[in-house]
Amino acid sequence: MLLTTHEINSYSDALQVIEWYRKRWHIEQLFRSAMRSGLKLDEIQASSQEPIDKLAFLGLLASVETLQLTLCRDGKIDRDASELFLESELEVLQAQLSRLEGSTKNLQNPHRRNTIAWCHWVVARLGGWKGKSKHGSPAGPKDIKRGLNRLRQITVGWELATGKNVCIT
Repeated sequence: MLLTTHEINSYSDALQVIEWYRKRWHIEQLFRSAMRSGLKLDEIQASSQEPIDKLAFLGLLASVETLQLTLCRDGKIDRDASELFLESELEVLQAQLSRLEGSTKNLQNPHRRNTIAWCHWVVARLGGWKGKSKHGSPAGPKDIKRGLNRLRQITVGWELATGKNVCIT
């Protein structure tokens, strides 16, 4: 049951309010990953506002990336991975896949290669998610944040080892 101040006169009005609430949930998740559960932007202390603003902006960008991955995790939103990842990051994800997949079907990446859902699965495993189990929950923002940090570290090493230009994102 939702409590709303919006006037509901029809079934379509009710559906509209539900849709607004669903979008609001995404915003809540974004701020959750930026604050308490993720980057802890709410704990920034500085002597002036400018560094806080800059860190908050960068933190929100990172939180948006985490949210995008989390929203695409089930594969229902079919987006190409190149929208979020550099070519070298995709190479690292592919190279890590065989190490992260298990021998059972539940521990195989079920998504089409080079989609954001496929990347989400690999990044989540890099972040410590144990994989799909009968009663297990999907990877959340904390797993994704840890996985993205790990991916970026591995990518720098990958670029140095392969002689590519190192691009730290």
